[in-house]
Amino acid sequence: MRRSRLTENISDTLKTIETFNPASIGTLILWYDWGKGSANDLSGSGRTGTLTHSKIVPYLNEKKMAVVTDSGYVSFTAVSTRTVIRCFIPLGAFWVLSDSSNYNYHNAYPRLLNGTYAHASARNGAWRINGNSINPTATDITQYYSNTKKPIVISGVTTGSLSSNRIGFDRTYNTSAMCLLEDLVYSDPLSADNVKLIEKYLATKWQIYNYSFT
Repeated sequence: MRRSRLTENISDTLKTIETFNPASIGTLILWYDWGKGSANDLSGSGRTGTLTHSKIVPYLNEKKMAVVTDSGYVSFTAVSTRTVIRCFIPLGAFWVLSDSSNYNYHNAYPRLLNGTYAHASARNGAWRINGNSINPTATDITQYYSNTKKPIVISGVTTGSLSSNRIGFDRTYNTSAMCLLEDLVYSDPLSADNVKLIEKYLATKWQIYNYSFT
């Protein structure tokens, strides 16, 4: 019997997991693989993160680790962002990324971005959750993760460069609870095909059960 298209896509992606390197695509300037149990920046840019009031916990039957930002955050030397691809478990409302001095990615739960306060370059970007294209200021994003406590993958290619230096904390307040799995930031706008390739790598690696491979 011929395999289904979905099974074929998942199988093909599984074959690339061990050899795929996100740094082989575009200009990777920030890469945290929290499964390694540390805030080391794997991009080669030297932006090792500082965990503030966060904790590292077992994940996937203790085969990997994750960072929980229940009342804390991760800070790093600011980066100029054009493409962000993140894999994490939302534990409530969350921020895509943040900066200690602006509202570039201002949240508007249950929408991804605030239609007024988020920067226009973010609002007008190309956003996806679990492989599905969304309108960041209009789509109710809870449909992709509400009450599941399962990992999701989000991606966004902005229309202009935006500064970011934090994960899980906007400016000086509004912490967001997340279980961090893997975060990648590129300084250039990746093509749609490359974004999908990285998404599939993350979705397979972190066992995202409802990722749309089609």
